[in-house]
Amino acid sequence: MSRLIYLDNAATTQVYPEVVDAMLPYFTEHYGNPSAIYSFADEAERAVDHARGEVADLIGAKKDEIYFTGGGSESDNWALKATAEAYACLLYTSPSPRDRQKSRMPSSA
Repeated sequence: MSRLIYLDNAATTQVYPEVVDAMLPYFTEHYGNPSAIYSFADEAERAVDHARGEVADLIGAKKDEIYFTGGGSESDNWALKATAEAYACLLYTSPSPRDRQKSRMPSSA
């Protein structure tokens, strides 16, 4: 008997039956956009908020530090942007060794 070894998990991944069961109501009944302002979205918003709290507890983070994205590209872009912003901040706030040397040079006045 041959056994399937699936190696394209970047494209799609098998979902555990427990996850399907937990998500089914949000595919069929409570499918409102959790970011929307209309009341139909309230249950979806509560579910996302609950999930955010569970993930935060699991990894020892604060609830407001957890962001869910629509996919891998969006996640990659957020990570790259945050890294670029942090790096730029360090560049602007930390003087280079050359700047420190200039400040020690005696003036020729």
